[in-house]
Amino acid sequence: MRSILDAVSLALLAVILAVTGFAIAGPGKLPDKIPTHVDSFGQPDAWSSRSSLEILPVIAVVVFLALTIVAAYSSLAKHAAQQDPASGPPLEALILKLIVSIKAEVLAIFTCMQFSSIHAARHPDEPSSFWAIMMWIVLVGTFATVAWSVTAMVRMGRSAEVTP
Repeated sequence: MRSILDAVSLALLAVILAVTGFAIAGPGKLPDKIPTHVDSFGQPDAWSSRSSLEILPVIAVVVFLALTIVAAYSSLAKHAAQQDPASGPPLEALILKLIVSIKAEVLAIFTCMQFSSIHAARHPDEPSSFWAIMMWIVLVGTFATVAWSVTAMVRMGRSAEVTP
């Protein structure tokens, strides 16, 4: 599961970079003024210059690298293993799954945001409600992933307290 989510994250990062590069330098260049934010119905409500489109991919790369590093050097599970050797591997697996899931979900949100901005720039009279809905679905999924993981960690901690 972890390797699949890593591959999805990498693919989403590549999509963000490719779509942005194509939108900025491709044959169908965007207008000078593009939307930088859309409301929950897909209607643009903030505008900026075309160069602002480059910011989101940079943030996506930074988030991708940061979460990859955090996953590789997670010390929480090592500390837990020192306290209770039996809890280390399950806790480490849970933390890594959480980090990898969040990485994929955040990149999916960024992908939806980028597609929504590009769509709104190319079709100013047509709302990009599909991408707005997709972003909300992924955002709710991200919160669900965090809630599930925290609940699992709390349960793991309680079962470790009960075990002598």
